[in-house]
Amino acid sequence: MITDFEAVVFGMSTDWSSVPVEGRVNDPKALKRGMFGRARLPLLRKRLLLIAASRRPQTATVVAASRSL
Repeated sequence: MITDFEAVVFGMSTDWSSVPVEGRVNDPKALKRGMFGRARLPLLRKRLLLIAASRRPQTATVVAASRSL
């Protein structure tokens, strides 16, 4: 850590964060670990696609359609 002191200071002082990326990576990893030995690839694929769909931001057309109801 002493040899990378400048990098550590820069990392602590910047506003940039990798938290959104970490969260998106950890969910599939946790799902894969939880299903290890219990299910085959087709079920894992379906569950991963459901996670991805639930995290996808809504588009403007979906929001506009829901407002007209």
